[in-house]
Amino acid sequence: MKKELLQKISGLCCFALNDKECIKLQHYLILEDYTSARIYLDKIIEDVEWKLSFDEDDEVVKKQLLDSNSLMDLVIELTIVNEGDKEREQVRTITQ
Repeated sequence: MKKELLQKISGLCCFALNDKECIKLQHYLILEDYTSARIYLDKIIEDVEWKLSFDEDDEVVKKQLLDSNSLMDLVIELTIVNEGDKEREQVRTITQ
């Protein structure tokens, strides 16, 4: 599940973000620093919303906002999966 989510994020990242943003987001994910990844994506989403406020008819910015929000959903899902993995590992360690 985790691998699939990372693949989806990586694929969408290339379309939703510029190269620098994509590399930074992937860096956070490699380090499993999901909180920083979510904060970083939140900043990106705010910037895109700000751009959209000046030109509500810009289809490219609308698509970027949609993709950025989808990325956020995937990162949140990855965070949940990771927390579940940690809990299972703790239970396994305690029972051994």
